[in-house]
Amino acid sequence: MMKNNTGSVGMVLSVCLSLVSAAGIATAQEWSEPVGVKSSGGGAAWHRVSISANGSTAIAIWVEYAESSFYLKARVWSLKLGTWSWSATDIDAGPDIPLDSPEISMSETGDACVVWARKPIALAPISNIYARRFSRSSGWGDLELLDITTNDVYSPRVSMNPSGGTTMVVWTQNRSSGGTDVMSRRHVGGVWGPVEMVNSPSSNNFTSPRCAVDPDGNAQVVYVMKYAKLGAAKALYVRRRPSSTTVPFDSAIALDLSLSGYIWEPQIGVDSSGSAVAAWIGGASRSIVYVNRYTSGSWGVGININDGLGGSLSRVRLAVASNGNAVAVWHASRTDGFRIHANRLVDGAWLGAAVIDPAVEDATDPTDPEVAVDSLGNATAVFTVYTAYSDGSGAMTVYANRGTVDSGWMGATSISATGLILLPQVASDSSGRVWATWLQHREGASGIHLDIRGSRYQ
Repeated sequence: MMKNNTGSVGMVLSVCLSLVSAAGIATAQEWSEPVGVKSSGGGAAWHRVSISANGSTAIAIWVEYAESSFYLKARVWSLKLGTWSWSATDIDAGPDIPLDSPEISMSETGDACVVWARKPIALAPISNIYARRFSRSSGWGDLELLDITTNDVYSPRVSMNPSGGTTMVVWTQNRSSGGTDVMSRRHVGGVWGPVEMVNSPSSNNFTSPRCAVDPDGNAQVVYVMKYAKLGAAKALYVRRRPSSTTVPFDSAIALDLSLSGYIWEPQIGVDSSGSAVAAWIGGASRSIVYVNRYTSGSWGVGININDGLGGSLSRVRLAVASNGNAVAVWHASRTDGFRIHANRLVDGAWLGAAVIDPAVEDATDPTDPEVAVDSLGNATAVFTVYTAYSDGSGAMTVYANRGTVDSGWMGATSISATGLILLPQVASDSSGRVWATWLQHREGASGIHLDIRGSRYQ
């Protein structure tokens, strides 16, 4: 497979290969040589990548720090050209204001919405939630302020439905009287609607929201409730927001009332019919990955999909395909070391948990799993693996493992160089073409200076 390059011959061949793939002509799929998504300027931090379902457009976003200034930047990849845009766009240029938690969601044809939190001025006591929308036809829109409170807000999440007609943003917001609530705002018919509280008013604390919007514009929001008077006890709830602009949220449904104090990292996704899957970490010792499904208008019963593999669990990630298949991956700290576990939902049944990190001599501590699926539920999981050398040093490598509906997990393979590498991300289009990106130390730079590298599976 040819590398992307700036030479005329390489450009012509890259375009030809892209057109062959777009036309549906069978080609052998493999990972490309890594390319620079961000290879100049200041150091990168938090980053995300997303790709449209039709495969025409991918967008990478990241926070960049340079000369005491913060920037939120984006770069767009085009299937037609087979390259990333020549320069990055400043989505938000503080410049001296820290930016936090940028997230992105895309429509099936390449429109997108990016959300993040930042202070309105450098020394302000609170942060606000901001958004910018991307149109495949006209580029980036205006900067938009989403919250209208004088209280601090943080950790926004965003979901855009396949047509791009409905976008939902959720976030956690401090109360003036103490405690936190989960708030939301929807973009429907080209305009932002009012801010809506997701949880019911209460003295309890609500946090960690995630959302997903189905093709009809109905949204599911999952969130954690921490009891105000029961120590660390927590519960997990979900509420559905129908697409009608005149109908409020449906009643809250309790997914986990264990009161264990261990409800971590809830995730949620929807398919093309409006069915949903939620996943979270629970159990008295954080040893269970629970999942629950929303079908035919109601939620079922949560089940454990860690299947006795053991470990203290963290970083569960969930991807739901348009046909209803799904994949969950998570990190496990076990007696035999760190491992990456996964379980696949195929035709309504979970197939069993499996270890998907590589069995490589001296390779230890796989971390930071992420997962994406195509329209059939074929999955791509990525994670980093630390390799210890005999001299006491070590290095990180990004690995990917493909899990197909028909054949299961195919085996982990390295897709990056080795070095100081962190926090891989992954996105898939409907036909299984994938972008994986990661943070990587710039060769020759003094101190820690992170760029973004990426590889495409096509």
